[in-house]
Amino acid sequence: MRVLILQDYLRCGGTERQSVHLARQLHAEGNDVSVLTFRPGGLLSEELGRAGVPHLALQPLDTCLNFLAPGLFRALRRHRPQVILCMGRTTNCYAGFVQHRFPEIAVVGTVRTGKPLPALNRWSLCQVSGVLTNTNWWRLRLIQMGVDPGRIAVVANGLTRDWSLEQRLPSRERRREELQVGASTVVFLNVAGFRNGKRHARLIEFFSTLDPDWDCRLWLVGDGRQWRRCQRLAERLAPRRIRLVGYDADPFAWYSAADVAVSVSHEDALPNFLVEAQTLGLPVVATEYKGVGEALRHGETGYLVAARDPDAFRSAIEELYFDAERRRRMSQQAAAFAARYYSSGLRVSKTFDALSRFHSMHLGSAERYA
Repeated sequence: MRVLILQDYLRCGGTERQSVHLARQLHAEGNDVSVLTFRPGGLLSEELGRAGVPHLALQPLDTCLNFLAPGLFRALRRHRPQVILCMGRTTNCYAGFVQHRFPEIAVVGTVRTGKPLPALNRWSLCQVSGVLTNTNWWRLRLIQMGVDPGRIAVVANGLTRDWSLEQRLPSRERRREELQVGASTVVFLNVAGFRNGKRHARLIEFFSTLDPDWDCRLWLVGDGRQWRRCQRLAERLAPRRIRLVGYDADPFAWYSAADVAVSVSHEDALPNFLVEAQTLGLPVVATEYKGVGEALRHGETGYLVAARDPDAFRSAIEELYFDAERRRRMSQQAAAFAARYYSSGLRVSKTFDALSRFHSMHLGSAERYA
């Protein structure tokens, strides 16, 4: 099957990482897959090159304009894929126009975000051959928007890195020793880009209010527009407890050395961070938002707390700080849960099956326009 993945830019975000990983895996399995982006370059573009996946960009020089797609229809006419998979809100705004211009091609939209959908995005999702989403929360909303339930497939995020739980323990001891973290210190971790919706400032403010006698740390891995503001906030409120690490292309060591994953994001429907954390055996504490509750098992792999219930969040943090046995038990359950539901192979297989189904459903119209 000839698949073209359409993305605006290969920045280091969750959706972009899922796009690159899917392209690499489909290519490795012998499929004719390529990636077309609006902007050239991006932190993740080198991964496509190393994997041998063709990657072309519409903008000859990077204008830094994510929405600019010069020559999009000409490029699609040259490629003539059987399936076009649109990843990200920007490209999904184009999806409806692409479907109308190329009725013989199965255009598949996606909904993975926790942000509001632009009007063009919502319109496009009602025009395309099928829609992939990563949560049942979005599936229900898509049906309410008028999308045919038969044209919706739910495929949860998969692990996009070559990590395994077996690698964690040796790395954990070495990393904690390098960072001079004691055996009894409980390390809380968040890995995400510093954007308003990730709400890093909330985490910093919360951890600065914990009892100063607690032997705990908060590590924040990532960068972005809010990084400097958060750095200043952490230095003012709790410089010894909170550490902003910055961007790390391979944050495995930080996951390995940590004990608990924490997320208060209001930007993700199902954060990659929670998938990665549980895969490496970290119990999680996350605030409820859209499909986030589908990323864990409350009371087993971690705790899901109401977004506007700071007392419940504090209670969950306290319980995992003081109860080492509960952390250990939840760690085992988190790893088993992630292995069952978020394995890379499962995600790629389900995505391919969904794309094949949407393509088959579209064959009738393809024959009419051949």
